[in-house]
Amino acid sequence: KGIHNAMQEAVAEYGYMLDDGRDNLVQTGSILMDNQTGRIYGFIGGRDFKVNQYNHAFQSQRQPGSTIKPILAYGPAIDIGLIGSETMLSDFPKTFTDGGADIHNFSDLGSKSFKSTREALKNSLNIPVVNLYNELHNHIEPKTYFDKMNITSLSEAEYYNESTPLGGLTDGMTIKEETGAFATLANKGVYNEPYSIDKITDNAGNVIYERQSEPVQVFKPSTASIMNDMMRDVINSGTGYTSKSTLSGMGSNLAYADWV
Repeated sequence: KGIHNAMQEAVAEYGYMLDDGRDNLVQTGSILMDNQTGRIYGFIGGRDFKVNQYNHAFQSQRQPGSTIKPILAYGPAIDIGLIGSETMLSDFPKTFTDGGADIHNFSDLGSKSFKSTREALKNSLNIPVVNLYNELHNHIEPKTYFDKMNITSLSEAEYYNESTPLGGLTDGMTIKEETGAFATLANKGVYNEPYSIDKITDNAGNVIYERQSEPVQVFKPSTASIMNDMMRDVINSGTGYTSKSTLSGMGSNLAYADWV
């Protein structure tokens, strides 16, 4: 309860940092979970329950954007030995084969060179990951990894779209799904279903429901280790670098945590 209350206080005090200057209240969802067990310690369902009762941690499906890259493209590709952290990936200009539109990330239309897996991930480059995902399909069905992590938001057809490893989904994913997936990488590749109810008993003490742990080895431990190491670069010198200065500016010791 203390953790859950602290999370509500945090969003009440600092939620304004999400706003974009317009009148709309930008919502957020968050889950704090034990990586080794799946136990949910607390969650943020939204900015203000009086304004919006929708649970953005468990119910809301939103575009995952580039956060899908480690769990659907890079992780599986490393797991089957297709690439390593320093494998060079093509970053030459490219168009989507189904529509002819340029693949880019804002103004980045490609460097006309090759980038290492590590560099492509930490700078969230789009062209290398599309090329990688297309090649991945020649070796495995990426869907099998999401199936093992109980991610059901994607339709069967979406796994074959070139925009999918960029997070361009029809309905999106839930915070619960992504938290469970990233916790898998933090737990040496072992997935545990996120849960908030451990046991239910009646007034007489009879057990009506009790959770049964069913861990699943999704990624090799070595894959998880490599992915965690690369994802640290996202925070230390990549697209997430400003988060540390933001946290530090808030006077938070979280700026010095081991963010992955």
